[in-house]
Amino acid sequence: MKKIFCLVVLLMACALINACEPCIEVETKETTLPIDVLHEGHYQHESNYLSYCRGPWVLHSEDKYENALTAYTEEYSETLDFSEGKVLLVDMGQQSTGGYSINVTSVIEYDHYVLAKVVLSIPGTNCMVTQAPSYHFQFVWIPSTKDLYINETLEINSCDE
Repeated sequence: MKKIFCLVVLLMACALINACEPCIEVETKETTLPIDVLHEGHYQHESNYLSYCRGPWVLHSEDKYENALTAYTEEYSETLDFSEGKVLLVDMGQQSTGGYSINVTSVIEYDHYVLAKVVLSIPGTNCMVTQAPSYHFQFVWIPSTKDLYINETLEINSCDE
């Protein structure tokens, strides 16, 4: 009797496992968006370091964009329609030397969100760099109102020849 019960339980488990396969395939639409760099640099204007230190910042309004921009540069803000998109500010924070960079390398729009890929480059141990502090940043226009996710990748430059 125990053998029959175990066999029935085993057959039911197999049936349940086979029933768990998805019935439909979900298609995901993927669109590469243009990378529109509005402003970039390697220092901050007048050493204003406000609250915009290391990290990505998503700016959803003209006021927030203009306030952030004044901490980085004397450049004028671009005329943007924030009902159509947002500004992504990526900032490496203060670095003690040169040899660093930050770049938004791709922006991909999916059905329900946008993914921005950011590469942070740092100098390797054999790199010759300037001995002055640097503050690398980029302001990038994201032409979508969908949720924005950021994928950061660290790249170590090899200066060996």
